[in-house]
Amino acid sequence: MNASKIISNGINLLAAIAALYVSLFYLPRGWEGFTPPLIPWLLYMLLPYITFGLLSLMFQKKSASNERNIFFIIIAVALMCTTVLSYILLANESMMMIYLKQLLTIIPIVSVVAFLLLFALRSYLISRAKRYAQIHDKDNAETTDEDNTELSGADNTEPSGADNTEPSDEENIELLEPSSTNQSDIDNFRQWVSESMKKIPSELGAQKDLFICFNSKGKKPPIYWCFNSWTEAILLAKQLGPNQPLFAMHSFYGFFKSASYKKIHTISLGQIYGELLLQHHRTGPIFIGGNCQAGPISEATAHFLLSKTEITPVLITLEHQPFYSYPGSVVMLFGRRSEKYNPFLGDIDPIPSWKIKYTNASWATIDGDHGEYFFEPSVFEIADHLNSVIDNFSNGVQPGNGPLKIEKSKTVT
Repeated sequence: MNASKIISNGINLLAAIAALYVSLFYLPRGWEGFTPPLIPWLLYMLLPYITFGLLSLMFQKKSASNERNIFFIIIAVALMCTTVLSYILLANESMMMIYLKQLLTIIPIVSVVAFLLLFALRSYLISRAKRYAQIHDKDNAETTDEDNTELSGADNTEPSGADNTEPSDEENIELLEPSSTNQSDIDNFRQWVSESMKKIPSELGAQKDLFICFNSKGKKPPIYWCFNSWTEAILLAKQLGPNQPLFAMHSFYGFFKSASYKKIHTISLGQIYGELLLQHHRTGPIFIGGNCQAGPISEATAHFLLSKTEITPVLITLEHQPFYSYPGSVVMLFGRRSEKYNPFLGDIDPIPSWKIKYTNASWATIDGDHGEYFFEPSVFEIADHLNSVIDNFSNGVQPGNGPLKIEKSKTVT
């Protein structure tokens, strides 16, 4: 339990004790006037503090952000001040006593209503902020499902998690051959990516062809990750730490608005990234990752490398289930509240299908919902899982079949 949580819950406990004293002071004979029938009255007086405790259990989890914990500390202090003020006023023997006692009887219900309104307002403001942050690409939610069919073959049908009939390896190779694309579109995309890279300060990341390299002085095996924005790359690189190099690639997110255009060019972009990767990667294991719309591009890159090198890349995806059978390790991450993309929240168990499609399949769920994974606290868990996978692999332990486990936190604070 972190210090801020201990502080907020401790203050709330002190306030509850004070409230208990105030409620007994309200009785004609003080503590001596207490009888068992008055227990409902005491519980009523403690209602704000019980409510606070329940909200604390709900929102102050292990991965809660500092901002959320500070929010709870402020509320706890406000509760404490209100309670002490009530005691001081009641201790004042004056003509106002009768009115203050009447006021005291409505404080609990008013406090609870104020709590609920405050939390509702906070949730509303957070949801508005998230929508505003994503408004520049309105087709994100509508086209992601279509984008995820980019590797699904000529009939554009996404393989179902419940369908154990998968394409053979030979069919996979044929489907993953570079498709006929408009070369001008690819050239325009390369130019667009190059221009967007100029917005990244050189002290954060160095441009290398179509990659931005973060933590370039790190000694660990690099991660090649396809993102939907450079902001995601900056946030993840910071959390991974200076010893973990990260080569960031960009998906078609923000360039193509049409899902069909993204589908047509996915294989070609995977080949381009694969060729560039081979130019920069010298020796050692290859870790390729991608999230959401970028997932199929990373999958295409991994399959391209299978045909060009003797190294089998470790394929890591966030909110994407690789469509085709894969002879190496597959690591899949999903949001615990992502009803649209987390297969464990559906009606069909995905594990039997994964055991057929992938040689080694491991998975984990992280805190948060779709679209918020590279912000705190979700990015903490992503970095923990990536560091754990790479550290274990470096020690000769490959990701196995089953849920991922993290022995200790490796995130940067």
